[in-house]
Order: sequence, then structure tokens, then C-alpha cells
Amino acid sequence: MTYNYYFDLDGTLIDSNVDANSIAEVFDFINSNILYSDFIDYCDYIFKSSPFFDYMFSVGIGVNELFWIDKYFYGDELEEFYKWVDIFQRDCYKYIKGLCFCEKPFPMSIYFRPIAIKKLIVNSEFLDVYFKNLNSNFYIITNGDSYIQYQKIFYSGLLPFFKMVFVSGDFGVGKPSKCLYRKILNITRENPEECYMIGDSIKKDILPSGELGFRTLHIKSKKDLLAIN
Repeated sequence: MTYNYYFDLDGTLIDSNVDANSIAEVFDFINSNILYSDFIDYCDYIFKSSPFFDYMFSVGIGVNELFWIDKYFYGDELEEFYKWVDIFQRDCYKYIKGLCFCEKPFPMSIYFRPIAIKKLIVNSEFLDVYFKNLNSNFYIITNGDSYIQYQKIFYSGLLPFFKMVFVSGDFGVGKPSKCLYRKILNITRENPEECYMIGDSIKKDILPSGELGFRTLHIKSKKDLLAIN
């Protein structure tokens, strides 16, 4: 039987430590004297106090992912969210630099995005799976803001390998909600019993998809992908 494959992104196809490692490198680049742990606490406080916290929690956006955004979009239904992200990044920059005031603060994304893009690591075992299953359909299901996740997919070079990409930000609901999986199956028109869900999270990837009839593969290391074959 030919199966169709649905992949999680962060921690499955892309190294889940990319964001944290990139922030650490930004600290070195800026020569900051601020402790990394204090910075994370500061970010967490702003993040949890945000008027958009419920939205970010529902679609799976974390603090680190906010540094991917390098602009906000006028006219978009999430315009106010992107404006808040811009303020968040500038406050983070001022904190790292130890500044109470900065006439022209730079958003963190100016430093973070080039470093993170350079450090993106794709699970090389994926290519073995892809070329041994050329008759299958390949998809990505990922939590997060659409703008952030598509940047990761584009700059990692993964986009051409996938028939469709599904980002929770486009649906208003994220994993582990089975509602997201049902909506995706309504789009792809595929029988879940003929599909694999592959991911690193038992809670978000494996359990909800398995309850809907997917075959599942829990990824604990890169080599685990080869179990598909």
C-alpha cells in the first residue's frame, strides 16, 4: 500500500534548538552583559502579559518564534499583532543593550533572522524517505504564525518536497486539537488509515492523529525517520 505522509516541522524536519541557539549567538554578537536566563525571564513576562497571548497560545507561537518576524503587514487582519511584535522586539533589544531609552532601537529580527537561517538544520534522513516514496503525497502540519513558519520552510529548502503546507495560524487552531487534523483531511480528501503522522511530540503529533486513525511515528532522533521504509 502507498501511504501519504504528514510531517511536523520543528523538532522533526528542523532542529528544535535553532531558535534558542540563535538567540545565544545574538548575545555574543552584540557583546551583551545581560544574563541569558534574565533575558528569557524578561521575554516570558512580556509574552504572558501580551493582549495577544491567547492567540499565540492557541496556534502554538512561543517567545523564540517572535524573533523571526521582520515586519508587520498593513491591511492584514493580524495587523495589530504584528505591530505588537515589533514593539516586543525593540523592547528586547533595549534590554539586551542595557538601555532605558534608544532613539532608534533595532528590532531583534535584524540580528536574529540571518543567524537563525544560517543555522537551520534539516533532518537529512527525510530525503531518503522522500526518494523511496515518490508516489506518496508529502505534507507539513506545523503550529505557529504563518509568516514565521513559511520562512523556516522556505529558507530550509524544504518547500519543493511538499504538496501542501498547513500552518495553525491559517486555521485559528493548533495541534493537539483534533479539529485541525479534521480540517486538513477535509482539504486533502485522504483516508487517515492510509496516512502517517510523523512528529516529535506525543501530545501534539502522535496521540490526536492516532485517535483519528492515522498510522504514527514518534521521532526521538534523526534516524527514527528511516523506520518509515
